[in-house]
Order: sequence, then structure tokens, then C-alpha cells
Amino acid sequence: RTYNSSGGSGNQLQLTFQDMFILTHQSVNVSAYVVRNEDLDMDGGTVNKAFVYTTESVKFPTPLVPLNENSAAISFPGSDLKTTLTNLFELFFKDPKNSNNKVQEVKFSLSIETKFPLASQNSGSVISARTPVLFSSEQVMESGAVAPSIELSKYIDNLVSGIPKPKKNQQYFLVMTIFANISSGQLPLVIYSEIDLKLS
Repeated sequence: RTYNSSGGSGNQLQLTFQDMFILTHQSVNVSAYVVRNEDLDMDGGTVNKAFVYTTESVKFPTPLVPLNENSAAISFPGSDLKTTLTNLFELFFKDPKNSNNKVQEVKFSLSIETKFPLASQNSGSVISARTPVLFSSEQVMESGAVAPSIELSKYIDNLVSGIPKPKKNQQYFLVMTIFANISSGQLPLVIYSEIDLKLS
């Protein structure tokens, strides 16, 4: 695909790719070149090719993997954390646009962070601090598992059991990171940074 910049703000160009499932299209190869003097005629006429200057195409040395971060708060009714996470995982196993795009496994990690108020201002806004509490190692969930929701429930139970009860005005959040399958290391692909645990 080729995209032409319409100018916009400075040297920033925003590209949008539709109907691409992020788990089956995890990276992109990028190249660019500059064309000058092609639109010198203000009336829309054709410029002689002798005056048009085109640079060589420049490519990035490695594919780019975009990081998608969802910082919006995710809450759920009651204390049904397991169902919430299971539903989130379903999004990464099934392509909503193409049922032929299937993912065999999803690599992920879960961590827990806490947020508590430090000070309040006259305007009513509150200054808060957020610090990590627990980290988990990389886990793998396979699409062909007999009961992935049961395995996920056990894992979450073990993770949450080590958390002390929250103090007044203290909140706990679960951070879920989905890693790219194209990398053997931990290359973040999607991050949900604020899943409310609602512990009491």
C-alpha cells in the first residue's frame, strides 16, 4: 500500500489500517522517499519531469511493532474479574472480521499496581501516586486448551491471594500485557493498564 501525505502538521503523518487483526498482523515494514517540485503549477498543470526531484527510498532496518495501550479504566459488575479477563482473551484468539485468522497461543503477563491519594488541591482535584505491588512472569494461553477459563481462574486466584487488603482510599489495578508472537523475547504489543480489581 502507498500513502501520500497531504502536508498536515509539520513532519507528522498518521496512517490508519482497517480490518487488520493485530495478532495476525503484528509488524509493518516501512519505507519512505521525498518528491519535490511536483506541484509547482498553482493552476494544477503538469510540471516538466526535469524539474521534479525524487530521493532514494529509505527503509527501516527492522520491522516496526506498534504498541497499543488502553489506559481507560476497565471495571466489571460485582467481583467477576475472571469473566472479565476471559472475555479480554477471547478478543485476541478470534478475528472479528475474518474467521480464518486464528491464533494458536497468546503470550501475556499480569501485574498488580496500587494507587492512593497524596494530596488534594483547592480546585478539588486529587494528586495520586501509583506504584507496583506484584509482577508475574510471562504466561502462555493456548487456543486449544480444554478449559482456558479454568486455568486462568486458578492463575488469577494465586496472584490476588498475595495482596494485602486495601486501606482507605487505596485502589488496586491489574495490568495485562500481551506480547508479540513474532519475537522470542518480551516485546509488548497490547497493554491494558487499568483493570480495577475492586478488592475489599
